[in-house]
Amino acid sequence: CAAKPVAFTSSDPDFAVKTDGTIFTVGDLEITTKQFSVLVQDENGSDWRVDIVLSCKDE
Repeated sequence: CAAKPVAFTSSDPDFAVKTDGTIFTVGDLEITTKQFSVLVQDENGSDWRVDIVLSCKDE
């Protein structure tokens, strides 16, 4: 299946994640590919790079 653009918005321009990996703030983002990386910061101030790969259920 083809990747479709998806937009996420929040009043906070940055991503942040809790130590359990839960994203609790999402900045402006438009997804137009099946694979991308997001730079995030956890509640302790540690920086992480999260690699995200989107796939269809039947792939």
